[in-house]
Amino acid sequence: MTEDEIFEIWAPRADCWSPWVKPVLFSFFECVSPGESIPIYPGLQSLASAEDIALVIDLPGSASIAAAITLASRGWRPVPLFNALPGSTANIAVPVQPLIDALRAATLSLSHLPLPPLAPPAFLLDARRRAPGWASRPETFDNRSISFPSDFPSATKLRERGIARILVIQETATPQNDLTHTLRQWQDDGLTINLLIPGEGALPHPCPIRKVTKLGLWWMKFVSFFTLHRARRDVFGRTIVAASGG
Repeated sequence: MTEDEIFEIWAPRADCWSPWVKPVLFSFFECVSPGESIPIYPGLQSLASAEDIALVIDLPGSASIAAAITLASRGWRPVPLFNALPGSTANIAVPVQPLIDALRAATLSLSHLPLPPLAPPAFLLDARRRAPGWASRPETFDNRSISFPSDFPSATKLRERGIARILVIQETATPQNDLTHTLRQWQDDGLTINLLIPGEGALPHPCPIRKVTKLGLWWMKFVSFFTLHRARRDVFGRTIVAASGG
């Protein structure tokens, strides 16, 4: 299976959500082994499929992919939004290799699922992306990242595809600050936002979303420009070089 064939499984040309798939991590594995598989993610037994619900899965590391494949068997199309590089140093902000391994392991499982082009999306984030508490220093690889509303379809685009509700799946009671801007825009534009913390018997409930402003979004972008290290405009990850003495 070539790199293009692998990416086609995750971002089929005929699928309406493929333009949002981030290709960053797919360039880091060249083959898929028939023996690879990914475990079923527990705690989602109560979630029934619905064509008008889009998912935002914000779980740590490979758990996000495991949950997505579990729910893909119920009709949701996984849309990976991972945009951090894996790096090659021992001291790295966010371990990305588990994501690459999970994507590779899940590829054959996804290829066997008969998802239609209009299947509702399941947007995938890594809950560890901001690496709180990690301190950058010379010769470390800083691949901390954040998501922006532009990483997701607009509420208008979602409604055009029949989406009226958003379900956020995460382990915490409130969304992360960066994701809040996207959720608030969707909510203000008429989409219903609910939250599900996976667990036996867990049920969706209204998602608490704090008030944000356009100025707050601008400030988040401004701060991220100076505090996060990009390899290019929308890809995060760069080795921090020690300042030369003079």
